Amino acid sequence: MTRTVQLTVPYEEIARRLATDPTDGRRDDLARTAEWMTGSVGAGLAERTVANDRPVRDVSLEIIRWLDWPQP
Repeated sequence: MTRTVQLTVPYEEIARRLATDPTDGRRDDLARTAEWMTGSVGAGLAERTVANDRPVRDVSLEIIRWLDWPQP
């Protein structure tokens, strides 16, 4: 069985994360992100939405619990 999770993060956080790599590609990524977020591209396709504005371990554990996998 396939399970799907959509990770969400506020636009401001995405911009902060991409700012550390000031290449044209990253600027393009940020512009595309703004377009997708404005148009809600991909919204509602996943079975579960998880906020990705916390430490990776916290996000991972939330997904692991949802999947009912053994926890580390």
